[in-house]
Amino acid sequence: MSLLNVFLNCSRFATHLKCHAKLVACVAVLLTLMTSNVSACNIPVFRYALERWRPDLTEVVVFVRDTLPESGNEIVDALTNNSSIHGGHTNLEVVIRDPDGDIEPDLKELWGSLSDEQKAQVPLAVVHSRSGRDGPFRLWTGSLDQLNVSLLTQSPARTDLV
Repeated sequence: MSLLNVFLNCSRFATHLKCHAKLVACVAVLLTLMTSNVSACNIPVFRYALERWRPDLTEVVVFVRDTLPESGNEIVDALTNNSSIHGGHTNLEVVIRDPDGDIEPDLKELWGSLSDEQKAQVPLAVVHSRSGRDGPFRLWTGSLDQLNVSLLTQSPARTDLV
């Protein structure tokens, strides 16, 4: 191959690279110009969600044998009165079940997942959410007398929104 052929091939390659670089630059400028005319969504999606979508209910399951003591009735009444199901502002549902009776399969499974120490605290309250990523998850478990109703039903953020 002669020196002239090498020079001509190199100059064609250099010309090809220059054209390629110009093409890339033009495409980049066009993309920049096209994206600058795109406007953002002007619908306040987050506000729409806050105002229209109902939050999932948190379930407060009270396991009790026979009847609740008077102090337990007061706690259950306070939770029920604050529940959105009964006209309150808290997204919770109160369910009272006897673990030795005929109960729903998911509550029987919940009772079975508790330790013997926890089961001995009857009347027992279990606060859990049914809508976790991996299924229901427990938020709090303890004696019904230890349940702090105001922590479940009141918060500064809730007061601001409601």
